[in-house]
Amino acid sequence: MELKTAIEILEYHQEWRLGKKDDMIHEPKKLTEALDLILSEVKRTKSMDRQKLIKQLFVGKVSDIIGFEKAIELLKESTVAIDEMLKSC
Repeated sequence: MELKTAIEILEYHQEWRLGKKDDMIHEPKKLTEALDLILSEVKRTKSMDRQKLIKQLFVGKVSDIIGFEKAIELLKESTVAIDEMLKSC
């Protein structure tokens, strides 16, 4: 299921639940699938936010020690190395 579809299903369900729609057109199985996808996406986003914060804090600390320009250069080199490593997997 696509994220867009999951959102549409949950929005429709919410409108039905609030009495704005007469018929519940989605099967419980589809509603569960939509909820599972949304919850997974929220957890993934939360993890990404955490990783972004760690990265920002790391760059800040490293730049205090070796200077901002060198820290950014090191970050770029690391990103390239990791991307190349992931391509080979």
